[in-house]
Amino acid sequence: MGDPLSHRGLTLVPVYPTTSAALVPYETLATAIASRHVTVTELNGGSVPELAVQHRGPVPVLLIDGDQVEGGRQNRVVNTTILIPVGVDFTLPVSCVEQGRWRETRVDFSSGEIVPPSVRRGKESSVRASYSRVGAPRSDQGEVWARVSESLTSAQAFSHTSDLSDAYTARRVDLEDTRINLPCPNDGAVGVVAIFGGEVKAADIFDRAETLSEFWPRLVRSYALEAVTSGTGVPDPASLAHAFLTSSAQATATLNTPPGLGQDIRLSGSGVRGAALVH
Repeated sequence: MGDPLSHRGLTLVPVYPTTSAALVPYETLATAIASRHVTVTELNGGSVPELAVQHRGPVPVLLIDGDQVEGGRQNRVVNTTILIPVGVDFTLPVSCVEQGRWRETRVDFSSGEIVPPSVRRGKESSVRASYSRVGAPRSDQGEVWARVSESLTSAQAFSHTSDLSDAYTARRVDLEDTRINLPCPNDGAVGVVAIFGGEVKAADIFDRAETLSEFWPRLVRSYALEAVTSGTGVPDPASLAHAFLTSSAQATATLNTPPGLGQDIRLSGSGVRGAALVH
């Protein structure tokens, strides 16, 4: 781990690799959309829990749990981390984060913010249960909407369509201030542990530093959306992060077959619940 970085109640502890690993080539969803390698649209005219992805790029595409896409008939969030194979038409499991809209604002979707930790936690619980029950990463849509409502209220954001993105808009100045004051280490770190409200709220760890660097601004804003109203930091964040990572390493792992490439691993242990994609 690296030295903690703190600003406005949010502390980030960089995580570094202990071993080298064979790197699988891929690009992120945001990069793939910008490069026109991927097009995301409504599936068959509109299905709340699914979107259609047409992938014609040269390498697989990585979507992480919490990735938002904006457009179509309503904004959505990706249910779990997925690696989409090359050259496929893919059905993407998603949840709605804009309850009050069901009309098309644009045909396709753009890449949006990453949802805050509380929304991810609520969604992960139901996705975990769905994997056990039906072998697919489906969410409890009502639970997701409830978490979105809490985020809008906490951000003091009014939204005609109960759109989570309006929370980010309402807190834009605070979020950008935090992002600027918590720059990505860019020194080989591959992950980050986010601490606020007196405890670890999230950890995001990748296979390479370049991926962390690309996701960093959106990850920081997602943490900051909740951290700016959570109060002060903790006296020894490094010890807290170390204990969390130790518990994660000792957690019980359950294997699932996800859509796309690799294996989905659900972790459950002392104070830890999470997921990983391994390929």
